[in-house]
Amino acid sequence: MTEKNNRIKLNATEVAFHTKKSVANIYWKVKHDPTFPKPHKVPGRRASFWYKDEIDAYEEKQEKRRTFRKEVLNLAWHCADAVNQVRATPDDAPHPFITAFLLAGGDSLEALTAETGLPAGRVRQLAEKHGDATDDEVCELFIQAVAQVLRREKELRQRIEADPALTDSEPFLKLLYDLDEAHALCFGRSLIEYLLKEGREDGRA
Repeated sequence: MTEKNNRIKLNATEVAFHTKKSVANIYWKVKHDPTFPKPHKVPGRRASFWYKDEIDAYEEKQEKRRTFRKEVLNLAWHCADAVNQVRATPDDAPHPFITAFLLAGGDSLEALTAETGLPAGRVRQLAEKHGDATDDEVCELFIQAVAQVLRREKELRQRIEADPALTDSEPFLKLLYDLDEAHALCFGRSLIEYLLKEGREDGRA
C-alpha cells in the first residue's frame, strides 16, 4: 500500500484483502462489472493500482444495493404470503406475479423476460408452474409486476380524467377488473379494497 497526494493506492492483492474477495474475483469484476473501478496504470511499468477511495465508494454503493434488494425481497415474499392467504395458488399454476404482470397490460412473457433479465425458458416454466421459484426470481418478478400495475393504474386514471364516460364502457371496465385482480395478485388485496381502506383511514370514504 502506497500513498501520494493524500490518496491511498492499492494493488490487486490489497484490493482483494480490503474487499474480502479473491484476486481472481477482482479481475473478473474489472472485466465484467462496468461499475467496478478501473485500475490505473503505473507510468513506465506494467503494474496497475486502484485508489482506495474509489474502491470504498463502489463497496458503499454495493451495500446500499444489497440492502435495497433485501428489503424488496422481504416485501415480495410478504406479499406472496398475503396472496396465498387470500387465494391458495397450486404449485402447478402460473406464478401470481407473472399473472399480475399480464393482467395489468404487460405485453407478453417475452417482454417480462426482457424486463427481468431472467432466461426466457425459465420465465416460461414459471408461467406454468411457480412452486420452485428462487429468491432472485421472486424479487425480479415482483419488481416488474408492481411496476406494470402502477403504470396501468396511472394510464387508466388519466384516461378517466380525460373522458369520464369511459366508466360506462364494457371494454374499459374489463381493464379495470383485470387491474383489480392484478393488484390482488401483487399485494394480497384488490385495488378496490385498498382504496376503500385508505379512504376509511383518512376520512374520505
